[in-house]
Amino acid sequence: MMDNNLTGSGRSRYGIEKLTEENYYRWAWDCKLLLEEYEVWDVVDGTEKCPTPAAMVDTDAEDSEEHKKAELEWTKKNRLALRIISFSVIERLQGPIRMQGRTAKDAWEVLERVHASKNKQRKLNLLRSLFMLTMAPGSSLNDHEQKFNGLIEGLEGMGCVLGAEVLVAVYANSLPKEYSAWLQGQMASIENAEVAEFTGMVREETQRMINYENMGGGNGGESTIQSSASIATHGRKKRTVPKDSKGKCHRCGKPGHFARECKGKLLERDDEDEGKRNGPSKGERAKGFGGLAYSFQAAANPTVPSCPDLWVLDSGATDFMHPERTCFVAYRPLELPKRIHGIGENSINAVGIGDMTIHSDDGKFTRRIKDVLHVPKLKNGLFSITRATLMGWQTLFKGNGCTVTDQTGDFSIHSTITDNLCWWKSRPQQISAFSAASAITLDDWHEHLGHASRNAILNFWNSNRVEGLLVGNGGHLGEDCEPCALGKHHRRPFNKVVVHREHPLELVHSDLCGKFPVPALGDGLYFVTFIDDCTRHCKIYILQNKESATLARVFKEYQAWAERQSGFQLKAIRTDGGGEYTKWMEAHLKDSGIDHQTTAPHTPESNGVAERMNRTLVEMMDPMMTRARATRKLRAQAVKTACYIKNRLPT
Repeated sequence: MMDNNLTGSGRSRYGIEKLTEENYYRWAWDCKLLLEEYEVWDVVDGTEKCPTPAAMVDTDAEDSEEHKKAELEWTKKNRLALRIISFSVIERLQGPIRMQGRTAKDAWEVLERVHASKNKQRKLNLLRSLFMLTMAPGSSLNDHEQKFNGLIEGLEGMGCVLGAEVLVAVYANSLPKEYSAWLQGQMASIENAEVAEFTGMVREETQRMINYENMGGGNGGESTIQSSASIATHGRKKRTVPKDSKGKCHRCGKPGHFARECKGKLLERDDEDEGKRNGPSKGERAKGFGGLAYSFQAAANPTVPSCPDLWVLDSGATDFMHPERTCFVAYRPLELPKRIHGIGENSINAVGIGDMTIHSDDGKFTRRIKDVLHVPKLKNGLFSITRATLMGWQTLFKGNGCTVTDQTGDFSIHSTITDNLCWWKSRPQQISAFSAASAITLDDWHEHLGHASRNAILNFWNSNRVEGLLVGNGGHLGEDCEPCALGKHHRRPFNKVVVHREHPLELVHSDLCGKFPVPALGDGLYFVTFIDDCTRHCKIYILQNKESATLARVFKEYQAWAERQSGFQLKAIRTDGGGEYTKWMEAHLKDSGIDHQTTAPHTPESNGVAERMNRTLVEMMDPMMTRARATRKLRAQAVKTACYIKNRLPT
């Protein structure tokens, strides 16, 4: 007899994982291997068929006896295979087997139909589940990876094979937010990675984060990584003692741990034994782990000297930061200090923001990085790999170092990993008070002078109107200036259409105009125009509102009049697609077989004939009313008069 704990768990009495709603393909593979081990797979796949019953075969006594033995042997194999399949399925999924599984082959086929059907609906559900997959809080990384692999196997079983690039992107998107900074730094290295290679990288990063938290680098609380990803290989959490039950530490007086677990004691012990060990101590490894952690702890340690030329790379930082005010260009103080949070509860303030110039390794190239935070308490610069990635730069970790390259590929920085840190030294250009006033780059003049054009600045410089003015080298001057692109862009004019329709009413332009400042006589507030594309004849109607039903009524009136007077059928109408041309109006156009042509949103130029007619009528109406000193209630009569005159003027 098998152990009850084993049979009641997720594994069958034969040692393989039981079939659930989510693991059919993995279960089918394991079960097939098990059936082959017991030499009964030929019965399941139909290779070894059931012999015809001996009573139905006309043979002699000796052949009949052998036939009965073959029939009995096949029956034993079938029963064994059926038992293996049944005992390898969880109880709530055994219904189809009991109802239709008369043989092992029937049981296998019914499970395949239920859990691996190849209809379009199941394919759609698998795709939706894959692209919406997220790692559930409290689940292990191993379970999450198995669920991801199960969805891929299900799609591949239906003939839907997704590329490695898509699968890597989907798996990366399913990870918790704790992996975001790491993913930003790995963009270049995972570009052509296979799925198995990427999942292995995720497991290694998970283990790194767990090791960091175990060394005391966490914030003291239970993180998502420690509570879920740390059980990637075990599948369940370790039993922990609640902090409240531990009382207070006799050494530091803080609650939540015993004296033997006090981190301060461990750090002191590491410092005392520093000379007895080769390599860094645990305390040093905790202090030196990650550029952000190092920079913040160095800022809090008065014994660490300041080194503005030193830049530390870190993927956890969201902004560039630097402590030296004289290294900034286009600097502006912040109205309120910005609090920068580090590891745990540590935080320091940024008091200003500006641009800085950094140098490449060979010193031949410089690049200007923008929106650098001025944090005076830092001892070194902090280079954000995340911000550089968003700028289009690439970061490659390879061997024992890290290389950062800009979009052009000319500018590069290589940093050797030393004491768990990536750092390099750059000599920023320090701006003195005199040089800032007399040798400013063209870019700076471009911003100081209201983003003036290149020619205007150079003409101002060449005219020698400012004595001693020096303009430094460098600057794009609007070629890729983002504020200029946003503030000065213009829409290109639409090409004029000079070809008109050959016959009346082939196309009618229409637009609604208003509303009037005060209701006109008859309570009119709007007017609508209908202009024939062939003759440019305009018909105007005064409306009390711009409801679709009202517009449909006047359009029917115009259609009847125009078709009777011209002898042609109205074929198409062009509008701006406003709400007044929907509902009742749209229904009438469909019933009448009239084509409704609508222009693109926010492009009145596409409906230029009607827009131009409205402007012409208003520009004729206003001077007439001003000259006659007429009351504004006569605007409806005035615009009708303008339309009457316009139809009789030569075009």
